[in-house]
Amino acid sequence: MSYEGYYPPAPPPPVPPTEPKAIWALVTAIGGFFLCPILLSVVGLVLASQSLQTIRSAPGQWAGEGMAKAARILSIIGLVLGVLGAVLLVVWLAVLGPRVADEVRQEIESGVTSDASTYGDDAALDELWDACEAGDGQACDDLYVQAPSGSEYERFGDTCGNRFEPGTVICAEELPEQ
Repeated sequence: MSYEGYYPPAPPPPVPPTEPKAIWALVTAIGGFFLCPILLSVVGLVLASQSLQTIRSAPGQWAGEGMAKAARILSIIGLVLGVLGAVLLVVWLAVLGPRVADEVRQEIESGVTSDASTYGDDAALDELWDACEAGDGQACDDLYVQAPSGSEYERFGDTCGNRFEPGTVICAEELPEQ
């Protein structure tokens, strides 16, 4: 065998380095899912856009276009989920906030320190229980607020006298006035 005229293949061209902003864009986009969704997603989106611009303006000098594109997509998803989560949180607080605030205020004002846990332990709570059982929605709400946390009184008031699932309604709005 003769190897005359045979030359080994040329080595592959060197691989260009990955554009650093592409790496940081991907890191912040992924971090946006776990740490601070809106802020890190915006940072990831900006870095990804800058990285893509740098890579495209100097073809062959930088690698990482796929990484920057992935960072941009993840950042957009993270931003949408973050904004959606923030809107849902605001709506949830707007709906439940007043009820929770009223319950806390009433508990503070009433100075509930009773160890009562079931019917027959506290005359005042028994009176609310009886009114709630008779269909007085406001009495059910008052029983829920004034009863010790985790007690049978609280559960009975929360369910409007076993008429609804716990935590689903405000009894004074659902039961007709007495």
